[in-house]
Amino acid sequence: MGAFKLPCQTSDFIPDIRIVDELTLADIIDLELGNIVGIRVPEYYDKTLCQEAAAKVLSKPELESYDVAPDIQKIGKAVFDAASNRNALAEYYERAPGDLKMMRDFFAPNLAPMDKVRLDLQEIWPAGSYLERLHGQTMFCGLVRVFKEGSEARPHQDMAQWDVPESLPAHTLKTQMAMNIYLSSAEEGGELELWDYGIRNEARYNAAKEPGDYGLSRAKIGPSSAKVRPETGDLIIFDAQRVHAVNKIIKGDRVAVSGFIGYRGATEPLTLFS
Repeated sequence: MGAFKLPCQTSDFIPDIRIVDELTLADIIDLELGNIVGIRVPEYYDKTLCQEAAAKVLSKPELESYDVAPDIQKIGKAVFDAASNRNALAEYYERAPGDLKMMRDFFAPNLAPMDKVRLDLQEIWPAGSYLERLHGQTMFCGLVRVFKEGSEARPHQDMAQWDVPESLPAHTLKTQMAMNIYLSSAEEGGELELWDYGIRNEARYNAAKEPGDYGLSRAKIGPSSAKVRPETGDLIIFDAQRVHAVNKIIKGDRVAVSGFIGYRGATEPLTLFS
């Protein structure tokens, strides 16, 4: 296999993160087209509700961790956890209804963050939005992730078609956007880094990884295109099939409700899942 090479840059244009008051159709289209690398909606979710929820999350003794990134804790199961494992995938779908109810109960009597995003997309996207069904069953959406001091997410991409290659609907995804609603922000560190490209060939992607790690080598992928420090209540959406990372937490806790928004074309519904 040849040496890894960065994608060719055809212009000096560098897309940035767009700050808006509310989500619009034009913003989602521009993100899909690559005119911007992210959308940020400050104070999307009430700050007081975020602070109360973050305190409840951090007090939970039963936080789980990712196998490949044990320093990142979470509530709920992601389809990534079930990658290429039939038993884990069965558990994911078995848990999905209960995990959805758990997250809605967690924010009750208020609308849960992931449901607020889904309903907003339902109103602005011509074909509407609904919960994804990559295997013919309703998926969970609303994973809570906790980054404590010393934790980070090294540069990577999220590709459902690589995680669950047996799912035909996964291969119809043209874009897999990530959405994060921040319940708390780190006092220092924890910035979100975004690159304006993704590696679509799995062999080339694996060649760009640090040996023995899930993360991509920064020496091979080059500098990021944009960096942002999330604030409590923010909603940030970006293309998760492009390279992204979370800088190491220096001080404080970073807690967010997260999920994906699947895009299959302008006339197809958007789909949400974790």
